[in-house]
Amino acid sequence: MTQSEKLDYVKELFLATDSLYTWHFSPDMELLSHNCPLGEHLKDMFILSDCFNYMKQYVTGNDKPLALCDDLSFSWFVVPSYAGKELDSLYLVGPACASHTSDGFIKEKMDSLNMSVQAKRIMTRLLSQIPVIPPLFFDHYACQFYYTLTGNVIALSDVSYQLSVEDELLPAQTGELVRHNSYQYECLMLKNVEDGNQNHFPVPDGLVQCGLMCPGNPLRQTQDEMLVYTALVTRAAIRGGYTPENAYARSDHYIQAIEAATTIPEVRQIGVTMYSDFISRVHDAKQKPVRNALVRKCMDYLDTHLTEKIDLDALAQELGYTKYYLTRRFKEETKTGIAQYLLKKRIAYAQTLLTDSRISVLEISEKLQFSSPSHFTSIFHKMTGTTPTEYRQNF
Repeated sequence: MTQSEKLDYVKELFLATDSLYTWHFSPDMELLSHNCPLGEHLKDMFILSDCFNYMKQYVTGNDKPLALCDDLSFSWFVVPSYAGKELDSLYLVGPACASHTSDGFIKEKMDSLNMSVQAKRIMTRLLSQIPVIPPLFFDHYACQFYYTLTGNVIALSDVSYQLSVEDELLPAQTGELVRHNSYQYECLMLKNVEDGNQNHFPVPDGLVQCGLMCPGNPLRQTQDEMLVYTALVTRAAIRGGYTPENAYARSDHYIQAIEAATTIPEVRQIGVTMYSDFISRVHDAKQKPVRNALVRKCMDYLDTHLTEKIDLDALAQELGYTKYYLTRRFKEETKTGIAQYLLKKRIAYAQTLLTDSRISVLEISEKLQFSSPSHFTSIFHKMTGTTPTEYRQNF
């Protein structure tokens, strides 16, 4: 088969199996072809959304698939096609929903966008034709299309995600079977946490599917799924040797972040960060287990009070020892001083906080008890080789 025949075959396959439409754009974003019956209407709505501009910026210099979410919470993915180093064209596939989205939810979104009566009528007609595909399965389609286009195999973790969007996709038609993660896949994910396996496969941010819990509200559905996921990961970390007190403290942090999130991509990113964070902490606990009970209690206290000012005299008194004895035993056991240990932990926590774009560098600096943003930046750069701002941008 020629390249063109392979692409035609995949387009037909996507259309026949899941009613997924394919759109072919030129490098100048001119629509060259599509196989959607109401293509012009959907095209106009997509072009007017924020994700269209995001797509235009992304495809310059990137050749891997990009998952997008438009203003109406529909998901798409784009696969750029390069001829050498020049962008030749790009293929857009979609739209889809990750599960059932109620008419009321869509109406509310259309009202907030001030859509015309005609546009609302057309979108209402289209809604019943938009397929329900959970994010993990949708990402598989992106990888398949990329392979067909380039001949190269990529992992789910190679799919990029739009970073700043409105509320996204979700649930399944009434009476339809709601997909869940396979039990084997769930066990593998949790075993990575228990083992502290830092070489684990990267986890795609749409992996959590644990059934329909909040029909019609995509954001709440995603939050509920991520809360379940957080509980599972927390308990796996405890089984792996991370102390319960610390594990539950970290869990509380992520639960609060999930509840405070206002978009689905935010919730998913919190889940990805949480998973890697717990694996890293279990790994550290396994590397050099501290046997001295006093030092262990001291470390546990420091780990759960990173955002508070630490008074070593008060801490030593609470533990029932003198400051001199505590600091000496800590240094003998860990080969590092209490102040250095605390600094290292705060910087590690700062890296986690920097993945949340809602929190400024100034707020992180103050939250972690640094004397000033410049002091925080200096220490962060010294310990990580990059500034907080650069770390956030690279992440």
